[in-house]
Amino acid sequence: MTARKNIDDQVRKFAAKGMTADRIAELLHCSDSHVRNTARNIGVTLTRKKRVYDRRFDDRQFIDAASAGLTVAEAASQIGCDVATVRLRARELNLKFKPVLQPRNHSKPKPVRVNVAELRNKPQSEMTLADYAAIENAAMRARDGGKRMPKFEKVGV
Repeated sequence: MTARKNIDDQVRKFAAKGMTADRIAELLHCSDSHVRNTARNIGVTLTRKKRVYDRRFDDRQFIDAASAGLTVAEAASQIGCDVATVRLRARELNLKFKPVLQPRNHSKPKPVRVNVAELRNKPQSEMTLADYAAIENAAMRARDGGKRMPKFEKVGV
């Protein structure tokens, strides 16, 4: 029996007992990534480590914050934890927090038409890059007969 076949059999045997990759790696004196790769190659599912959560905050704090009608951010501030912690506990405890309503504005800003003649008379100290671009675009439009460049519109002012 080859060494590779031996490790495959050992991983299969220990995985059947419900051991984690870390524990199997300790027993076989190899890395946990080697054990995980071997398990994946032979089609074996390993047991994952159970996460131990630090429960510094009592569930009652989250329940009270949700029943008080707070948003997730307000609850996190009041409890003294991170927003992600509030979301995690809300999912675990099946709590609903007040949603944050934000207006949805998907429309593009309306373009503002610019008079190029007025821009040319503007003092140089007051000129912006958008003004210089407007003058340049107007010149290109005039040169090309207006075919390539659309009418210049200063956007977002």
